[in-house]
Amino acid sequence: MLTMTGLLSEINTLFIEITRDRIFKTGYPDDFLAHVKKCLKLKSAQDWNYIFAPGDIVEDTSETISNFLRFGTSGR
Repeated sequence: MLTMTGLLSEINTLFIEITRDRIFKTGYPDDFLAHVKKCLKLKSAQDWNYIFAPGDIVEDTSETISNFLRFGTSGR
């Protein structure tokens, strides 16, 4: 049975995998941001940051919560 942080981590990982599969299904492009913009139908290449920054935050936060629940405030 998954914990809430485990579930959140699984959802985030799935989102990242699906997005990467869509981007790299035709190989590795020379102009990555232009390719991402086209594949994900973004308005701007900068939108890439708005998509993945929250995912990184969710991943880091989930790991932090899991470690806090496991080790408490002592870190041991």
